[in-house]
Amino acid sequence: GLALHTRASFFNYSCLRNVMHGPDHVSRMVMHATRDIALGETCCIAYFDLAETSSLAARRELLTKFFNFTCDCRRCLRETGLQHVD
Repeated sequence: GLALHTRASFFNYSCLRNVMHGPDHVSRMVMHATRDIALGETCCIAYFDLAETSSLAARRELLTKFFNFTCDCRRCLRETGLQHVD
C-alpha cells in the first residue's frame, strides 16, 4: 500500500534518527522519540528501514534515487571518515 502522511513529511531525515514513526491500530501515523531530545534539536526520522539498509552505500543509493539528496548526518560523516567518532 501507499499513503501520504503530511505531518511526517515535515520531519528532516537522519541516519541517526531521534523519532520513529509508524501506523497505529487505525492507520494513523504515530511519532515517538527514541531518546531524549534537547531543546532546539531538530527532530529527524528515517525515510526507510535502517535495519535493512545499514551500509553507507545502500543508504546513499536509496536517498539519491528516491529523495534526490546525499545525507551528511554524523553517522554518514563518521562512516566516510570525515568526522571523528564522538
